[in-house]
Amino acid sequence: MTLQASQNHPSRVLVVDKYSESLEVLRTILELHGVSVLEARAADAGLEVVRTEHPRVVVLDLDDASSDEETIQSAFEDETRRCQASLVILGKARMAGNANGQVINKPYQYGQLVRTIERLLSR
Repeated sequence: MTLQASQNHPSRVLVVDKYSESLEVLRTILELHGVSVLEARAADAGLEVVRTEHPRVVVLDLDDASSDEETIQSAFEDETRRCQASLVILGKARMAGNANGQVINKPYQYGQLVRTIERLLSR
């Protein structure tokens, strides 16, 4: 698997997950493939990172969100659409208006998640 960044579009991925173990595993895998990984442990912090850092892909563990999941999902859909990022939601959700998004149901395999991120980064 090769996750390459072009010079004009760096491969930056934001992972929003409250569990440090999940963040660590995903960061390790992606960084081994040359992807810069941004992290947030809460939805509000993740939204701020999307606004300021403009990652190409956002991975949101929605089942671990601490407040209303629909509101959080909608906020991330709006922000990723605004900055033209792809959104990957981990958990049970429906993508409303973001054609650049995908839902991966839990439990998931890291291989499946990484392949999804790879596909989205290659766009």
